[in-house]
Amino acid sequence: MRLFPIFCDLQGKNVLVVGGGGVALRKVSLLLEAAARVTVGAQTLCSDMARLVEQGKVQYLEGAYCRAWLDGKCLAVAATSVREVNARIAQDAAALNLWVNVVDDPELSSFHVPAIVDRSPVVIAISSSGVAPVLARRLREKLESLLDQGWGSLAQLAEKYRTRIRERFGDVSERRRFYAWMLDGPVAAHVRQARVPQAEGALMQALAAGNTFSGGLVSFVCAGCADPGLLTLKGLRALNEADVVLYEQGVGDDVLALARRDADKREVAGASVSQNESLCTQMRALAQEGSHVVCVFGAGSRAEQAALMSRLLSLEICCEWIPGVAAGADSFGQRFAVKAVG
Repeated sequence: MRLFPIFCDLQGKNVLVVGGGGVALRKVSLLLEAAARVTVGAQTLCSDMARLVEQGKVQYLEGAYCRAWLDGKCLAVAATSVREVNARIAQDAAALNLWVNVVDDPELSSFHVPAIVDRSPVVIAISSSGVAPVLARRLREKLESLLDQGWGSLAQLAEKYRTRIRERFGDVSERRRFYAWMLDGPVAAHVRQARVPQAEGALMQALAAGNTFSGGLVSFVCAGCADPGLLTLKGLRALNEADVVLYEQGVGDDVLALARRDADKREVAGASVSQNESLCTQMRALAQEGSHVVCVFGAGSRAEQAALMSRLLSLEICCEWIPGVAAGADSFGQRFAVKAVG
């Protein structure tokens, strides 16, 4: 590992960005998101940068770069189009023991700005150590699609109730089990449906129940056919998080291969699944144990699966309906609301 990954608290800290064009603007925007106090030094500014100056969001030093601009700064970013100027900034910053990033020039940089997946307060940084920035961007794109915005809301809930959770579950193993339930069960399901008040209610109910809390999640995923390309991103996430996968005959191996590696996979009958009381009982028991059960089915058995989902909801089991790509325009299943246990 050539570069040490680190997250810096720049809130209220003085930062210098040299350059007034689009490249500098992107760095300034990131720094402002981190609540840094940004000073921009440049001979001219692009229109968007000038607007930030007019709005008082950044300070402006007009003219050619000089070393005095670095006074009182904790780090610097060199984003000019002239390498000689960028090299001077890097040299001056090093003499003052300041961290400096020279855009698109890892050799002159003492720190790199990574590709970022922002699910604040959860933030993921990806770096190729300057070797292959395009690879870091591609990884970011993949993570952007896999991680929905709900992770940020879940993190905020965890922060809000952290003290109460610690007080309620003094034993570390119990506390870990509670957090696993929180991230995989009805709380997370509510958050993904943008139902944060309901998620908070389920969390408070579980805290009140103490060691008796329970309740997992049953996800009904329409795979369409054997083609994994017909899965939605939401369906893929469900498979990635599954503890148990129930699937009909005809669901392709390529689809099942997307499930979590250690998930328990079980084939079930598809034609009369809604009448199979033993299956309903089994799914209910698994959910009440805290498991995430994913039921993968083809488009031809949606009615049967919907009836099973309706039955589980009547038993106060938390469920979600995830249509496939081919059924994306189908409003079928929208009438089923996610319902918390109890």
